[in-house]
Amino acid sequence: MLHERLIYRRIMFDRQAIGVRRRVDNARSNGQPDYFDPLAIHAPTVKRPDLRNHVEVDRVDFDSPFFFPGKHNGVRKVQRNSDRAAVGFTIYNNRRIYHESTNELRVSVELQANPEVVDIRSQFPKALFNDGTGKRRYHIFDYYVLLTSGERCAIAVRSEKYRAAYEEMFDWMALEYQAEFDRAIFWSNSQATRHMFANARDKLWARDEHDSREVEIVRDRMRRLPNEIWFWELYERGVHNWARHAAIWYLIGQGELEPQSQLERISYISRLTIVR
Repeated sequence: MLHERLIYRRIMFDRQAIGVRRRVDNARSNGQPDYFDPLAIHAPTVKRPDLRNHVEVDRVDFDSPFFFPGKHNGVRKVQRNSDRAAVGFTIYNNRRIYHESTNELRVSVELQANPEVVDIRSQFPKALFNDGTGKRRYHIFDYYVLLTSGERCAIAVRSEKYRAAYEEMFDWMALEYQAEFDRAIFWSNSQATRHMFANARDKLWARDEHDSREVEIVRDRMRRLPNEIWFWELYERGVHNWARHAAIWYLIGQGELEPQSQLERISYISRLTIVR
């Protein structure tokens, strides 16, 4: 008896919910106030913007404190978040740079921190080729990079165990003319390490936060020091401060200071080489 009563209450509740939704849809279609909308309840005179015909553009209005980053302009859509994929994006040149794994995030940040990189696009380009059996295939790269030299690079990001298979695929692509890129590169987790990712993040931070006066002070100090120095020698009396820290990292990002090992985490006790 109790079970039948619960089923009856559930049926009535569903019917009431359907009736409410119909009344709300009819009111919205007739332009009447929507009393289920908090904006309509508290401010009935405010018209909610119509986003049905909204078109996202890549133009930025710098007079406004808020702006939407442009589309990533890839040749395919990124997959949804799941147990197998960690999807997100960073912003570079007012464009979304998507990543679908931790490795892709690290590669994306390292590319953005590279001073020789002019532009980056994600999920681009698409390459057509014939495999070893003559079958027509295609591959969509994870990143497209334009360098200051004008070279266009297509980057595939996968685990190191797939390197041989991808290099074989790149050889098949090289047999045909690829109009959208000049060179294909395989980037694995052995290159996009945790330390290199942390270094790249510090370079990007310093690029935005450095003080040009502190940068000139560090450059003047570098002229009076030998070619091989410790990181902490560029501070005043070895005392840390964030303005000087940002200036040093900015010069590392610009290539005026180079760590002795590109794979290590750069810290106060790292050895640096002054590029003269």
